[in-house]
Amino acid sequence: ACVLREVESSDLERLRALRNAADNRRWFFDPSPVTEEQQLAWFNRYLADEGDVLYVIEGDGRPVGTLGLASIDRRQGTAELGRMLVESGARRRGWARKAVGILLDYAFGTAGLHRVFVELQEENSAARALFRSCGFEEEGVLRAALVVDGRRTNKVVLAALNRSTVPGAPRA
Repeated sequence: ACVLREVESSDLERLRALRNAADNRRWFFDPSPVTEEQQLAWFNRYLADEGDVLYVIEGDGRPVGTLGLASIDRRQGTAELGRMLVESGARRRGWARKAVGILLDYAFGTAGLHRVFVELQEENSAARALFRSCGFEEEGVLRAALVVDGRRTNKVVLAALNRSTVPGAPRA
């Protein structure tokens, strides 16, 4: 079974290791490794920010990754899905797809949002395919919007809409 639970201070070292893994770091807009001090400072800011939620993805009772909602704007009914990381040994087992589905159910149900978006490096074809399979549609490309490894690259924006607030909106 796939379960999402809120991140706790006891998760910080695991999260930092996951965030710093080279195969995850390459897809961050800032791929610099995170120090223990930076992680703790981030966690303290996170605890004070009501517009940000982060979950640990548990697959069959063990942590396999993270994902969350950031920049939650209740007035506009929007949020950004982000901080999605999955341990290399847990990939291609359906945990990410299930976790995104659970998060969208929360966002569109309990949280009452109508639009959840994600921004990705254009080259991240695996993430683009995952989000499309979860009902996200590509909305556009921000040309040369990122500098990654010293070179300019495009950013892609995808979004899923709440069918109950936007009639006819696609959602897997």
